Amino acid sequence: MQTATDNGQKEEKQPQVKLPIAWSALEYRYVPKGPNWFWFLGSGTLALVITAIFLKNFLLAVFAVIAALAIALQGIRKPKKISISVEEKGVRVESKFYEYEKIKSFWLETERPEKKELVFEFKGKMVRYIKVPLGNANPADLKSALIKLLQEKKYEQPFLETITDILGL
Repeated sequence: MQTATDNGQKEEKQPQVKLPIAWSALEYRYVPKGPNWFWFLGSGTLALVITAIFLKNFLLAVFAVIAALAIALQGIRKPKKISISVEEKGVRVESKFYEYEKIKSFWLETERPEKKELVFEFKGKMVRYIKVPLGNANPADLKSALIKLLQEKKYEQPFLETITDILGL
């Protein structure tokens, strides 16, 4: 919908979106892991354990085994369906509620269809970001509702997150 301003220019007007906007989605993108993935994990762990023993660093060896087990368990875990809602006073993800006062900015990541998500940056130092899957939510509705409440700021994906995407975690 367009309206004319006093100086004759046309201005895009955002449609009014009523809150709350609620949807459900899988908590993360699941990538099935084949046997080769587990062989790669096991080989890397074995190499690290042998190196740690050679260096007489037994704590590193124990840590490597525990880390590999944690990664393997995360790799086979299937995501559960979660409920999300953008409300008047904040954002609810399952039973957790995040007030807008504690949120610095948001970003709608929609460039890659396999990884559409809503990213919130927090003001505090403990939790910097939370990422919420968009599922079947309408990004345009979310943006028009959130832009009135929060600053929009592009989210730059950290290098470690890029690595975990490549590994399918």
